[in-house]
Amino acid sequence: MGGTVTDIPRTSIVQLHSSEEQQRIAQEQWKRTGGGGNDGGMSDDWKQGVDRQLGQLNADVRSLLVQSAVLEERTKHLPTKPYIFVCLAGLLTAIGVLVALLIRFIPPAHP
Repeated sequence: MGGTVTDIPRTSIVQLHSSEEQQRIAQEQWKRTGGGGNDGGMSDDWKQGVDRQLGQLNADVRSLLVQSAVLEERTKHLPTKPYIFVCLAGLLTAIGVLVALLIRFIPPAHP
């Protein structure tokens, strides 16, 4: 279970030494399956369709970046939450004081 370096079978050591050979074989197989620079056997129409879609995606991302920048610029001048809460608290306090003064100084109507 808890193996040491000496527990590695000789076949594993041989496999480690032949890794360069395995890489060469893998590259040859890769080239034979269409990965050797011919775009994997893709047709020109398909490549043009993919290029067109990537171009559209690129344009869409640029448009989103511009819209994001415009939105950020439009909202920069808006007040922050603390400012709104302070103003609201001040307004409610002023209304409360005004109501209290009206109640205090306006005499009740007697019939």
